[in-house]
Amino acid sequence: MKPLLVALLLCAAVLAGCASTSSPSTSSNEPALAHPYQFDCSLSNWADPCTARASPNDSPSKAEVDIAVNPKDPLNVFVASKDLDRKASDCVWAVGQVTKDGGKTWKTTYVGGLAAERPQTSIFYGWHCITDPILTFNKDGDLFYALQMYHYDPVGLPSVPDPTGTGLVGVPAGGYQLLTVSHDGGESFSETYLMHAGDSGGVLFDDYMRIAANPMTGTVYTIWNQLTATAAPVGQSIPILVAYKPGSAAVQPPVYFPNVGSAASSQDVNALSLGESAVVADTTGKVYAWLGGFNSPNVVYFATSTDDGATFSLLQKAFDFTPMGALENSSYRYGTSVELAVDNSAGPHDGCLYAAWGGREAGVVGPSDIYTRHSCDGGATWSAPLLVNEAQRADGQWMARVSVDGLGTVHILYATRAYDPGHTLVDLEHAYSLDGGLTWRTERVTGISYDGDKGIHQNGFPFLGDYIGIASAGDRTYMGFPECIEAACEIGVALSVHTPHNEGVEEHHHG
Repeated sequence: MKPLLVALLLCAAVLAGCASTSSPSTSSNEPALAHPYQFDCSLSNWADPCTARASPNDSPSKAEVDIAVNPKDPLNVFVASKDLDRKASDCVWAVGQVTKDGGKTWKTTYVGGLAAERPQTSIFYGWHCITDPILTFNKDGDLFYALQMYHYDPVGLPSVPDPTGTGLVGVPAGGYQLLTVSHDGGESFSETYLMHAGDSGGVLFDDYMRIAANPMTGTVYTIWNQLTATAAPVGQSIPILVAYKPGSAAVQPPVYFPNVGSAASSQDVNALSLGESAVVADTTGKVYAWLGGFNSPNVVYFATSTDDGATFSLLQKAFDFTPMGALENSSYRYGTSVELAVDNSAGPHDGCLYAAWGGREAGVVGPSDIYTRHSCDGGATWSAPLLVNEAQRADGQWMARVSVDGLGTVHILYATRAYDPGHTLVDLEHAYSLDGGLTWRTERVTGISYDGDKGIHQNGFPFLGDYIGIASAGDRTYMGFPECIEAACEIGVALSVHTPHNEGVEEHHHG
């Protein structure tokens, strides 16, 4: 699915620097210090030396990856992608991968079961496509997977009514939003709730989700864009947020965010349409809905809730940014989205917000670098933009995702082409900050550069995804991304672990 503003997104031999003791690069002038975070390279089970292949199922392509880690058990991780596994669907489907041992072994989960075994009584029966994976665990260790379903057409299947009751039979459109829940860490999903429905004419289409859990209440919030696909004004977007309180029989009523140019909120008359970009909640229970203007795409707004997502404040402008430029020599799509994370560590920066994106400074020539801003007063003021990668590059950096671990360290994962002299092949890079986003260290995640055009969208064009995944629990940060070093794109997972004083740990750094 295509939002109007998107976040984009052997080693013939192991690189000589893969097991070196060199320090990661830094974007500041601080003196070299002991490297306090290490990749757990013992997880590698394929050609890439420090990433795990986390997708044992057979599929032509796995793109657009999200990942979640259980705060009750940091060895329990669930990762999912836009998976073209034909045992699941003739389109794209919600196929997840679960580990209970921190990434050493992985097991495939088919949400809704295999296509050939899906019963008529299932809410998934008759649907062809589930796309845009987005995931979170809540404080109680339950896993929530938001499902964007479309193309309900049970042709060739036994006739049953539309399970949503809205008359979509035979119509290859709709954009239905479901929330499914797992109580066993992602091995099975026992509950599914309808959050929102499009319409039978495809005029309203729901797309491009983000999700978060409230660390105080356990409530889960899913936010997405409702697009007007065919009716004027074409491309109009209204973000929608739906909250689910665990144990409830249904989700809460949806919250619609008015356009910032409307009478309800007139901070920016040029921004006539909004697109969601993130949602986070802090330990006080405050919720932040993070929004970007579509018609004025260089502006980020946010709204807050102090009643567990039932109502939100009027929109406030956060800051302006410059989107990324063109990536040459590649066919997959890409774009700029500003992601958000909050520090819930109870450390010195507790409650601080961190925004990250791939973009440019005004007047800078080149595709994009990774920038960040932070706010420690609830979004009232924001720092100046800080460059995350160590120097401005002409290669292209994009698809930044950000998280904060239990020690208060900020982590950013992003795609880069800096390791290919031809500025075409893709790698992943990890950056982290120990001082609240003031300075950053960067390190290469992948040891093998790959061709991003190997990725396949369900509509057939080259596709890596509009985002990648990162999630933290305690001192562990897991990263999930498509890794196309073989014929098909697989899910790659890397694990960065805090290792005080480097005691007994050999540093692995891809130089």
